[in-house]
Amino acid sequence: MIAILCETPFQLISALNIAYTKYKEECILFIMEDMYMSDVKFKITTKHDFIKGIYRIERNVTINNFYTKFLYNHAYKGKAILKAYIPEMDYRLNIDKIICIKYTLYLAECMKKSLKNRKDIEIELIEEGLGEYLIDNVQYSQKFNQYMMQPEWCNDLKKSANILKAPYLSETDEFKDIMNAIFNYKKDLKFYNDIIYFAQNFAKDYNIHDFEVLENKIYQVMNENRKDKKICIKLHPRAERKQIENFEILSTIGPWESVINDINDIQNKILISISSTAIITPKLMCDKEPYVICLIYIFEEYMKEILKDYNYTERLIRLLNNVKASYKDKEKFFMPKSVEELKEVLKMMG
Repeated sequence: MIAILCETPFQLISALNIAYTKYKEECILFIMEDMYMSDVKFKITTKHDFIKGIYRIERNVTINNFYTKFLYNHAYKGKAILKAYIPEMDYRLNIDKIICIKYTLYLAECMKKSLKNRKDIEIELIEEGLGEYLIDNVQYSQKFNQYMMQPEWCNDLKKSANILKAPYLSETDEFKDIMNAIFNYKKDLKFYNDIIYFAQNFAKDYNIHDFEVLENKIYQVMNENRKDKKICIKLHPRAERKQIENFEILSTIGPWESVINDINDIQNKILISISSTAIITPKLMCDKEPYVICLIYIFEEYMKEILKDYNYTERLIRLLNNVKASYKDKEKFFMPKSVEELKEVLKMMG
């Protein structure tokens, strides 16, 4: 049995896919409490035989016992740590492999030392998210195998690391059933819209009025150039606006990563956003190439102000260009530099 220790849906889906595709082994999940308890976005369930149980990982643990502090700071392992972070931990679990992220690696090592069959447990790592593709000279430990979906997207990836290419999401009905069972979304969900715009929350989070004015202009341009195409807006979870005039609002129970494999015509969809990772997730996780219109150049002035630390905007643009370069059909990936250019792209797609 494989133990998965993670904190986001992206990580959970990636790890489950490796367990299912490569190892064909059932899993037990150890999930950070804020994802475990989320009723707003989705609810993790155990409605499939592939999942043998779910344990909650406490995120904020106060280590005030001297012995526990010693274990944490020096030994970095042991039942005391597991008891603090995973109160319901069953040490009799028959686990032969752990798939985790760097953030939960210390718990994986504690688990390896504490379980009864600890001698044979192997630990493997998965990427934490798309943020890793923004790091210059990214390095990974040679002690563990490290899975990445698209290692070629990285800038100057250190070849000394044990990098393994992660498998793309399985397209079998069984794996789709597992996703459906865990995230409790409707498997026959129909995405009949031709265009999906993924809104972000920059205007509210950073209180930039002009940003919202420009985004409203984008909505106007999409509406005026939609022709007979059906457009929907996927709002950000923290968005205060619940409706956008002239557009349908797309609501999904499960996270985007869990449903893209169920959209049979995803390669014919047009995904639009300023910089949402949702527009590149189909390529990242499924090697599928929907049409993409990325608006980051149009909003570049504001993005550089919002994301001014560590040259984040420049790194993000570099990543998006790497994604475009990886497309087999590069004419499906657009990065217009003005509103007028966006109009021309939409007209061409009409």
